[in-house]
Amino acid sequence: LEEAAMKSGGMFHLAKVNVDLNRDIVDTLGVTGFPTVFAFNKGKVTDRFVGLLPNDELQQFLVRAITGYGERVQNELSDSDYNDLTIKINYFAGLASITFKKKEKLFSLLSDALSDSSAWDNDKPNKLNNNIKTALIYITNALNDIRN
Repeated sequence: LEEAAMKSGGMFHLAKVNVDLNRDIVDTLGVTGFPTVFAFNKGKVTDRFVGLLPNDELQQFLVRAITGYGERVQNELSDSDYNDLTIKINYFAGLASITFKKKEKLFSLLSDALSDSSAWDNDKPNKLNNNIKTALIYITNALNDIRN
């Protein structure tokens, strides 16, 4: 796989993750066997395989990863499972891109907003208090930072 990546002329990139140092990624992706290889295309998880593959199946995996066409080499996951993995990894990547200071600020704002008893005024369900408004504005700005 490494050799194919070097010879591909940039058609695909290979990223390796040390599972001992990145348990959060392993858990997020539901990795249960090694090696586990995922294919991402345009921000979506499109395919994966677990274990070693014969060369012809590895070639099939790479063709599908690059072009989006062809059969999956292992079929234990459905399209819905791949969509779920995409959501999980995008969520993980989004959280990873927020700085520690912003995470602390978000936690503080949300804690203040949720602990404020006036935030949960049942007589005025459509009226947000200032703590919740501030937290929502900060979250919106953090999301914009992630997207940019």
